Amino acid sequence: MNRLFLLIILLFLALQAGAQKTLSGVVMDLERSEPVPYVTLTNLRTDMATQAGAKGAFNLEAKAGDRIKINRLGVESTVFTVTEEMFSSYQRIIVQYSIGTLAEVDVTALTPYQRDSLYRDSLYRPTLARKKDKAEVVITPVGILITNPLSSWVQYLVPKTRQKWKFQKNFAKWEEQKFVETVYTPELVASITGLKGDSCAYFMNTYPIPVQMARTAKETELKSWIKANYLDYTSSKR
Repeated sequence: MNRLFLLIILLFLALQAGAQKTLSGVVMDLERSEPVPYVTLTNLRTDMATQAGAKGAFNLEAKAGDRIKINRLGVESTVFTVTEEMFSSYQRIIVQYSIGTLAEVDVTALTPYQRDSLYRDSLYRPTLARKKDKAEVVITPVGILITNPLSSWVQYLVPKTRQKWKFQKNFAKWEEQKFVETVYTPELVASITGLKGDSCAYFMNTYPIPVQMARTAKETELKSWIKANYLDYTSSKR
């Protein structure tokens, strides 16, 4: 009995180790230590891909041992291997711009959403770049030093500072929603379901598409998802 129980535990741990998880992080430029926007990250095992946002942030389904390829116009392609430890923290993935190319994004190669997102990012850059002051304990040869002991506490009492943090959170949600709207469109839904006007809007509100799916799903997968939800939608109307 004990051996059977141990075997079940080992099998469970093996399945957990092989399960896919979400790898989260930000793509950074090697020289400037700044986020690199709109980099494509592809899991070479599953062929699933995602695109980093305007601030270089990304989420990608993977498991330990997967090889992830990074590429974008003007950026040197690179491949890194996922380790189990990478799932426990927010990753900083370092890339380098190609020699002889400008670090700035080639606007002519971007989609309308990407161009608008870059404009919004530059417009609100001072607010988006505002970081929280954190108190840190530093051990020096002469004793223990606490950095930012006052500002790290006072900042929570300043209304304008709190408003900036709230705006940062909302801005990220707005960007996600705007991206979803470029993928999950009334035109696409109408072409598959025949719904139009208020009926189409009601269907889309009833069946919102997850952001991660909007970023990674291929066109055939997206259409299949809409068809499946439309079948559920019509059956509920009966």
